[in-house]
Amino acid sequence: MTKRKTPSAAGEYLKQMLQRHPGLKMSGMAREAGVSRGSLTKLISGARAGARPKTLKALTDRWGTDEDYRELLKLTGHPVPEPIYAGLTADERALLAKYSRLSSESQAYVQRVIDSALEEDGEAGPG
Repeated sequence: MTKRKTPSAAGEYLKQMLQRHPGLKMSGMAREAGVSRGSLTKLISGARAGARPKTLKALTDRWGTDEDYRELLKLTGHPVPEPIYAGLTADERALLAKYSRLSSESQAYVQRVIDSALEEDGEAGPG
């Protein structure tokens, strides 16, 4: 008799990430993040105990947040680096998370808007 694997904590967490995007299937999540469907399936099902940080980063860059990445690192036994946003308010972290999901063209546009607003306020933006 084959013992059935139970989902790991990381697998359960990934399922929750998937559920945040109604209509998204596991195959789409894997494809759009650039990871193999088999690896994702094994991680979610518990057949694989952990994942490489690179895989977790790819998934959270596309479908999650920096907080998700840090939590998945912790759940898979990897060291968790200090967050780059230590000291930021919740609103600032949320804005940073949204900004990181923009295309490079949209990020450049946002930067121009911010620079323009700073100039209007009499502050110099980064040069």
